[in-house]
Amino acid sequence: MNLKTMVAALVESGMSQAAIAKACSTNQTTIFRAAHGKDVLYRTGREIENLYLRRVASKSTA
Repeated sequence: MNLKTMVAALVESGMSQAAIAKACSTNQTTIFRAAHGKDVLYRTGREIENLYLRRVASKSTA
């Protein structure tokens, strides 16, 4: 799964791009870039992935 899909799933789960950014210690512009398939820092990508796993993936397996 790519970051674009993860960000879309997080937004679908009720989070705004600003909330995702805050949870990932970055800014909304970076989340916007990830949501549109653009490159972001590796650390930011891992933060998005971890947030996705905690918020979305864990609920779909429960």
